[in-house]
Amino acid sequence: LPQKVFGVHCHETEPSSLTQGIEAPFRAPHSRWGNVPAQLLRDVGVQVVAEGYEPGWLLASHERSGRTTVFLQGHPEYERDDLAAEYLRDAAVGQSLPENYFPQDDVRQAPRYDWYEARQQLFSNFSATLLASQELTRVR
Repeated sequence: LPQKVFGVHCHETEPSSLTQGIEAPFRAPHSRWGNVPAQLLRDVGVQVVAEGYEPGWLLASHERSGRTTVFLQGHPEYERDDLAAEYLRDAAVGQSLPENYFPQDDVRQAPRYDWYEARQQLFSNFSATLLASQELTRVR
């Protein structure tokens, strides 16, 4: 990408075992230079289950033969200060502030951490999906 996707963005969800219990819209961090367009995933049968207007998709999955492959483009695992650390590390080389992260874009204020609940639910869902996929594999 010509500009780094860097900040915390809102995402809508599609029904999926991966998004169950996540109240949409939910926020999640992104920090990346690359992008895989959602339409490319859809064209090959991958279901995009969490997508934002600004950053593109966050989470996608594909089920085949009782197995689920999960695709993640973003960083819902980030802690409160991870984007701040990246910004401070790269500010000297021109990194802009992460979007929608510091209150009033003031680096002296504690960053928002409003993706925690969605993050916890996402990884709980991911674990359950992984276990279910392994169980289906064992049964066969």
